[in-house]
Order: sequence, then structure tokens, then C-alpha cells
Amino acid sequence: MERKNIGEEEKTLEAIRTLKAELRQLLGPEEAEQLNRLLDQYLEEALSPERRESALGNALQAIKKHPQVRARLEEILGQKGVEEPRRLFEPLPGGEEVIPPGTVMVCPVDPSHYRMRLQFVGQRLRCPEHEVDLVPEESIRG
Repeated sequence: MERKNIGEEEKTLEAIRTLKAELRQLLGPEEAEQLNRLLDQYLEEALSPERRESALGNALQAIKKHPQVRARLEEILGQKGVEEPRRLFEPLPGGEEVIPPGTVMVCPVDPSHYRMRLQFVGQRLRCPEHEVDLVPEESIRG
């Protein structure tokens, strides 16, 4: 992962922490409390390096559901120097292919070296040695 990306991840996490203090002004009490608990959960997950990226993505998806909260987060991110904060809410290129749980995932660099099964839809697995996303085993057979 690029150093710039790591810096942006940390700035985004800081921005989410800042945003949490403003939720009651942006949403109704129940909605604010619900989103606050959800963000607490994702921020806790983000403490684990292996889960940071997915936790951050989940937090941004939760925020995206509330336009006024999303707009405020974009403002905070801009103040923290994150370039083009809106792109954080855009879907990743390549479509939304769903890989079902149980699928064997392998390292695309050396498939025999690292294998794992997906445990849930949307899980993202990475090769610890090559630092690349794992791919479905059947996608490299050919």
C-alpha cells in the first residue's frame, strides 16, 4: 500500500472521530445515536491493520446514507488536506462482483503459496507476503 494511502486512511479516521462529536447537530437523536454506535464499532475494527481498510469502507458506507453527515465529513476531510474527499464515496472500479462465502481465494503472484476461504460476502483477503488482494482460485486456472 502506498504511503499516501496510509496517510489518507489515518486522516479519514481522524475526520470520522471529529464528525462523531457533531452527529447530534446533524441528525435526530435516535439516528445520531445509532450512527455513533456503528462508527464506534468500525473505528474499533480499524485498530487492526488487517481490518482497517474494510472497517473504513463500512464506516464511509454508513455515513453515505446521511447526506448532511457526508457533506460535513467532506468538509472536515478538506480541512485535513485530503485531496478530492468525494472520491472516497465512489464505488471501486470493476463492478460489484459478489464472491460467495466458502470460495477458495489464492495469491495471484504465487497461488500455491497462500490460500484462504472467504468467510462472508464482501470479505477482502490479502497475501501477507506479496501485499496483494487474493483472487478466486478458479479465476487463475486456465
